[in-house]
Amino acid sequence: KDCARGNLAGVPDACDLSSATSPDCNLNSIPDECEIAAGTVPDCNGNGVPDSCDILLGVSTDCNTNGIPDECDLSSGTSLDCNSNGAPDECELSKDPTLDCNANGILDVCDIASGSSADCNLNGVPDDCEVDCNANGIPDQCDISSGTSLDTDMNGIPDECDEVPYCTSNPNSTGAVAELTTSGDYVVAN
Repeated sequence: KDCARGNLAGVPDACDLSSATSPDCNLNSIPDECEIAAGTVPDCNGNGVPDSCDILLGVSTDCNTNGIPDECDLSSGTSLDCNSNGAPDECELSKDPTLDCNANGILDVCDIASGSSADCNLNGVPDDCEVDCNANGIPDQCDISSGTSLDTDMNGIPDECDEVPYCTSNPNSTGAVAELTTSGDYVVAN
């Protein structure tokens, strides 16, 4: 048999393979170019090598193990690459779930870049993942820096969220204890 697509026409496929005129990366005794031309194996990146061999030989990666080279997943839209680093987003998230702090399936950097998440302090962390003690939807750091919240003791916690200090009193020389009423008047009790 001679598939005669890209190899030497008129030369049997077995001879093309034994003379290395035609590659057979999957070792099935059919020249790669014949399988690709017949559509029996995919070559999505058009490099003349079956996709399974590209993956097996490390020419292409397949991080989501779907049998399709990552570059083809990206070019076909099967996988997204919102940060344009050449890696499918689902693989980045699978490898490091902390890249999606709000667990919405989108890399934080892309949430911020697209405007679907705000980043008021420009630290690369979506605001909805930051500490917001007063639950106003704005990170504490931004509440303080914008003047929305005070931080008089400069501990990084808005004053309205600080624990309220309590006061104790000691008896004076006559044994009386000072109390503070709700009106702010001091009362000495005997």
